[in-house]
Amino acid sequence: MAAASSTTIVPQILDGEHDYKDWSVRVKTYLLSKDLWDVVESEPPEQGGVFKYKDSWKNNAEALHAIQLSCGSRTFPSIRDKTTAKAAWDTLEALFNREKRKLFNIQDRDEMEWRDYQDFFAAVRRGDLDETKKFLDEHADARVRMDSLGTALHNAVIFKQERIVEELVKRMTEEELEKQSSDGWTALAYAARDNLNMVKCIVLKNHNLIGIAEEGRQMTPILIAAMHDRWDIVRYLYSLIPPIYLLPHEGSEGSYSSQLIVFCLFAKQFGNLTAFNRINFSALCFIPKLAYTRGQGRYTPLSAIASVPSAFMSGTSLKFWQSLIYKCIHIEDAGSIGGFYINVESQENEQGNQGNSTGVCVLDGGERDWGLRSLALAGIRDVIVSAFGLLQGLPSRLSDFFGISRIRKLKLTHVRSRQILDCMCDEIRQLNDEEMRDGLVYEAVYSAVQNGIVEVVISICKARPELLFRGLEDGKNIFQYAIECRQENVYSLIYGVDQRNLITTLRDKYDNSILHYAGKLSPLASKKLDRIAGAAFQMQRERQWYKEVESIVVPLSGASSLNKDGLTPPELFTEKHKELLKDGEKWMRSAAKSYTVVNALIITIMFAAVYTVPGGNNQMTGFPIFLNGKVFLVFIGSDAISLCTSATSALIFLSILTSRYAEDDFLKSLPTKMILGLSALLISIASMMVAFSSALFIMFQDKLWFIYPFIFLAAIPVILFIGMQLPLLFMIFKSTYCERVFNEKIKQLSMAAELNRVENPDDIQRRDYQAFFAAVRSGDWNETKLFLDQHADATGRKDSLGTALHNAVLMGHEQIVEELVKLMTEEELEMQSSDGWTALAYAAARDNLKMVKCMVTKNTKLLGIAVEGRQMTPILIAAMYDRWDIARYLYSHPDFPLQDLVAFKGAYGSQLLVFCLFAKQFGNLTALNRINFSALCCIPMLAYTRGQGRYSPLSAIASVPSAFLSGTSLKFWQSLIYTCFGLLQGLPSRLSEFFGINRIRDLKLIHCRSRQILDFMCDEIKQLTDEEMRDGLVYEAVYSAVQNGIVEVVIHLCQARPELLFRGLENGKNIFHYAVECRQENVYSLIYGVGQRNLITTLRDNSDNSILHYAGMLSPLASKKLDGIPGAALQMQRERQWYKLRLVLQLFLKSSTENTIIRIGVSASKPICSQNLDIKSKD
Repeated sequence: MAAASSTTIVPQILDGEHDYKDWSVRVKTYLLSKDLWDVVESEPPEQGGVFKYKDSWKNNAEALHAIQLSCGSRTFPSIRDKTTAKAAWDTLEALFNREKRKLFNIQDRDEMEWRDYQDFFAAVRRGDLDETKKFLDEHADARVRMDSLGTALHNAVIFKQERIVEELVKRMTEEELEKQSSDGWTALAYAARDNLNMVKCIVLKNHNLIGIAEEGRQMTPILIAAMHDRWDIVRYLYSLIPPIYLLPHEGSEGSYSSQLIVFCLFAKQFGNLTAFNRINFSALCFIPKLAYTRGQGRYTPLSAIASVPSAFMSGTSLKFWQSLIYKCIHIEDAGSIGGFYINVESQENEQGNQGNSTGVCVLDGGERDWGLRSLALAGIRDVIVSAFGLLQGLPSRLSDFFGISRIRKLKLTHVRSRQILDCMCDEIRQLNDEEMRDGLVYEAVYSAVQNGIVEVVISICKARPELLFRGLEDGKNIFQYAIECRQENVYSLIYGVDQRNLITTLRDKYDNSILHYAGKLSPLASKKLDRIAGAAFQMQRERQWYKEVESIVVPLSGASSLNKDGLTPPELFTEKHKELLKDGEKWMRSAAKSYTVVNALIITIMFAAVYTVPGGNNQMTGFPIFLNGKVFLVFIGSDAISLCTSATSALIFLSILTSRYAEDDFLKSLPTKMILGLSALLISIASMMVAFSSALFIMFQDKLWFIYPFIFLAAIPVILFIGMQLPLLFMIFKSTYCERVFNEKIKQLSMAAELNRVENPDDIQRRDYQAFFAAVRSGDWNETKLFLDQHADATGRKDSLGTALHNAVLMGHEQIVEELVKLMTEEELEMQSSDGWTALAYAAARDNLKMVKCMVTKNTKLLGIAVEGRQMTPILIAAMYDRWDIARYLYSHPDFPLQDLVAFKGAYGSQLLVFCLFAKQFGNLTALNRINFSALCCIPMLAYTRGQGRYSPLSAIASVPSAFLSGTSLKFWQSLIYTCFGLLQGLPSRLSEFFGINRIRDLKLIHCRSRQILDFMCDEIKQLTDEEMRDGLVYEAVYSAVQNGIVEVVIHLCQARPELLFRGLENGKNIFHYAVECRQENVYSLIYGVGQRNLITTLRDNSDNSILHYAGMLSPLASKKLDGIPGAALQMQRERQWYKLRLVLQLFLKSSTENTIIRIGVSASKPICSQNLDIKSKD
């Protein structure tokens, strides 16, 4: 019995037939105890060549591992290639179980013959050529007999017996070589895993074996070799493969050649450049559509290349000096794709030739595609290039030492990847939407975004520009996904897109805007954050992302900022970053406390050192004995510097401890304090060590040899502190002041010359129209005119973006727009894109007044054609995108259909007013004046008519605090100018501009106009019934005004409808309840001017809460107001002030929940803002 090894799971290993019975009992018992015997009795479920369930995969691996560990060196080779526990167990049972004669597929089952064939297969496995030949001479049919592993040839290949393989191949016919094992594998398939000599031997006898796929996963030998990373075998087989084998076979799930390209692309990830170059190009040249043909797995070549970041420069991380070498290396053009050839030489020789050759690599000092970054002086660049030129001539070993060879190969890989990518993108231009989805084009671009591969994103979007706007099923576009993944390089492409303003307004199917994605903290974003040290600086980076995105988002006038969860972007950011905010605060406090302790110790020591100077003091005068010594002056100076800087550092860190830790504090406030505190502490420690060394010099100036070692030791704390804390200091400084999230100087991402699908089934005609649309996008009028002269109907043809006019408008080519409008009929001008937009609607969104005038002059009916789905007319689109010059032009046009303002029960006109009122928030006074008054005078009912969103004009004006004085924050001197404006009007214009008088004048004019509009609206609501008030959002308007603290709106609405003082929404809450809940003291102070004050304060809501209960609540609205107060103690003080000082009754109240309230007295304080409201009870 064989002794058990130290790693076996049973006290016996299987070494042959004699110990199989005992071994099988023990192993089975072990597997039963581990609940693993089920995977031995049945195969785990598979899907696409892999186990369907993770648990099945894990159990199979554990059982197979146990069986492998319990096999000896003689028995293990027979199951080495088995991937399932069942296959391994069955194989061992067939080989060594005497009771089951299933080892051979032989007709004659007598014991003697069975033993003879067993000895034959054993001789084949151990490589005994003489014994094998002898048996074959006696039994000619033995070459086709099979055991559980297959024929004798299968056994010889599996056990790597090359001489046996050669002998068997000589004796076997071509048909016998094609026999498959019980697993469906040919001998060539087994050999393709790891033995080129065997492959050559078998293939030379029968070329048809190259195309025979193994059963199950349908993998041909070349795919098996590629899967096992044997590219020498792949290249050899590819040089012999017939073209027919590149095409999909009947019954296969995908193309063999497509799967081969996928393997090649992923192999590049491991540096296999040779296979990446030659096979990919050749296959793509032969069958270009393979680029979007799904392989036998879950990838197409296009989606595969988008999943390999290291194949491109943007996905490769290089150090500074590596980047310099990379940029100075020029790779010669590889020529056309068809120029590549297949070399059947060994991979080793080829790699050796590449290492010794320098013909492919030349160093170029000119501006290349990857040219040198902006170096200050051209001379510096020349010096660097010259230095690299010298390095090129160095021997290969030195070139490897400096990393030039590796970087050259890296850049060669990137260049080849770009060429393959360009070839693929040329093919996807002709696809329709269904073909794009089947070809995983959408998955490819999203995979590229997730991996940060800018080159793939640019190339695919140039080939299919609609990918900038369209997304997957969830409606998410690539820029929203780039923000979700925190891929700043990909998102920076938005600065080079002409349609940036339009893209930033797009939403997904959950109504999330691009700013909502900046507010999310997805697992993909967390993965990027893990690279940043410290929760505080992770929070800083998240806030930087939010602010950067917020800065480029075009605010849509009147559009709701809520998603389907009812959250605005700021609310979503706060909710998703709660834990990170807490962790950031904890990190900052912990660091500040630690540094404060260090500073306290230094202050104590340095302060005491001043009074205990080295050498002591003169007993007669009291002055230090070494007062006139230079070293003593150094001691005193360094002591003073250390004391002062340490005290400064301590105060800075104390300010960090007392900070509010609001979200925006992590942007610059807290990091700046940390920078200053660390810098001061560093200076303090260095100065303290200088003082210590000076003291040693003073006391032991006659024994310098004695103090030198101690001075050296004194430098160690400074060096350690610098080594450990200086990187943190640099990191904070870089992230706060030297680094932007986005690159706003990104090169223009021109889509002009790129093409799209045309709705024409004829391929030749489609290519003609493709060139036509390309000319339109590129702004080439001569080419466009030439095509229109030959095809007069081209003006009415569409691609995925719409007609040629749609394309010209989106690309901003005014000349082509003018010429196309002249040639098009009125009916063609009214044509809509697949999204339901007319060309005029696109022009109104793009802010191009000249294009708008051109189209409206030709066809005024366009003014009334709404975008399908959202039912937005061109004037509404212009107003929504804040294009007020276009909105005024359309509104003032003589043929503007005023009747459209009352369309959909006034929704169009009401929505226009809503846009105008929200536009005031951005200072657009002109639109507020001219359109609002005109529309309201024409149709007064619009004031309380709900628009197409969730606002009526009345509720909209109540949501714009800056339209009124009470909602505007002014400094003291600004308030004086605002009040005394009439006295300052005579000042010169420049002086007025310098003192801000002009801005305040505009502000006051806006407030006056807003009051006039509000008066007009309030006059209209006086006659409304209660149902009409609810439909017109009057209650929502007054509550919105309370929430925003707009006193003027509250006063005017309550004067027009006094019952608003007592009535509320469905919950029974009145305006003063809500003012207390929102902590709006200016609105609540109005209660002091109401005659029915005592009655109002006794009112309760539907939950029986009184006004005092609302003072005791801490709602999210109250918390939002408290965020402006630094420190929790002061916030608690403000809350207590609200409870104590804002009450007016001497009543003992009790809620329905039996929660009693303390007896309170009348406040003796004066009201904040005394206003007398001439309001009487309606009763």
